[in-house]
Amino acid sequence: MRLVLNNLAKVNKASIEIDGLTVIAGKNNTGKSTVGKSLYAYFYSLKNLDQKIIDVKFDSFLESFSNSSTSSMLGQLQNYSDRRIFLRLLSEVSFDFNRKLFQKNVEMDNIARKIIEDRCRQYNRIDWFDYLYKAYSDAIESSNKFGDITLAKSVIGNIFNKLFNGQICNINGTENASVTVHLKGVEGKIEIDRNSIAISFPDSLIIQHDAFFIDNPLILNNIAYDRTYNKEIALYYDQILRCINNDNADSSVEAIKVKEKINDIIKSINDIVAGDFINDNGRLMFKENDNSKPTELANLSSGLKAFVLIKRLLENGAIREKDVLILDEPEIHLHSEWLIKYAQIIVLLQKVFDLNIVITTHSRDFLEAIDLYAEKYDIKDKCNYYVSRLHNGNVEFDNTNKNLAELYRQLLYPTKILDELRSELRSE
Repeated sequence: MRLVLNNLAKVNKASIEIDGLTVIAGKNNTGKSTVGKSLYAYFYSLKNLDQKIIDVKFDSFLESFSNSSTSSMLGQLQNYSDRRIFLRLLSEVSFDFNRKLFQKNVEMDNIARKIIEDRCRQYNRIDWFDYLYKAYSDAIESSNKFGDITLAKSVIGNIFNKLFNGQICNINGTENASVTVHLKGVEGKIEIDRNSIAISFPDSLIIQHDAFFIDNPLILNNIAYDRTYNKEIALYYDQILRCINNDNADSSVEAIKVKEKINDIIKSINDIVAGDFINDNGRLMFKENDNSKPTELANLSSGLKAFVLIKRLLENGAIREKDVLILDEPEIHLHSEWLIKYAQIIVLLQKVFDLNIVITTHSRDFLEAIDLYAEKYDIKDKCNYYVSRLHNGNVEFDNTNKNLAELYRQLLYPTKILDELRSELRSE
């Protein structure tokens, strides 16, 4: 797979090979995270795009149905009891209009008619049927006003805008931004100008694999007592937390194969934190083997959270073969010894699940650990290394597969500064 970026955020041009494990190293503010976010946005927006379009239509339909029914009908009902009954009836009708029903298209009209009629009879308000059915028909017409292509552009645009906080195009340029992925001989392109999204990919392009973006294990702090979490968080946080909270046991053949594959990885994680997830009165908690009582996830150290997060995603089957995993500067919360262990787990993940993994890092030790474990587990031919640089205000990415010394040189700059400081102090 090859990711090509043009005029996106801080990146002027970039072409990144992603075929196994890709490591991008460089100084701060050199566009490393842009690569990961753009790859995540591409996969997340196109995976199940048809369902996302249906969800948009359904949400539009429900909003239109509820608003038009409420605003007009409540103005006609002077009796407080009638108004209260109407709102309850409207709520129950809206609940009956579920997404699965909405997908049936042709059948929905007859089913909707019956839903409205049954609810009206339940409340002895059959005289409200015509009014509610017209509100339903108007809402359906309103939700179908835009075609699927227009809605697809809206869905993709919203996802990119959320991830890049509205600044998708390079603020120093005037050209359109674009994200292109070459995957299995098929090219898919998303082009973004200052006001709209253009998409260009053949019908044969179907994104089958999930992408996960992890930049902070402290997201586990968002899981509260009632197993809900703050919704005003990053898009990729919401996705990961939903996966973590998923307790549904998967007994499929694929799930059984996954559990067999993760044994070695779980053993490596257990070297750091051995224990199990438990559900304690609705709270997802973690019970370490050497503790008698479980611990709230938020009370684990930030380093333990990094391992616990991966462990949970593995054990509940969220990560599957050939998925995309993006790790943005994982060294931030890890002690140097644990960082080496984390590198081993990442390499094992790639080997076992044939994942496409993108890692950004500032750490020389982490880079070397990845390189050495890649050799140990025989995946060096599936590794790509890049250095990111800021040149004349634009970010550049150079492939250093044949010159890893250049990549290490970028990460040794702090050592050079300290050596110069030592020399200065000695001379004084």
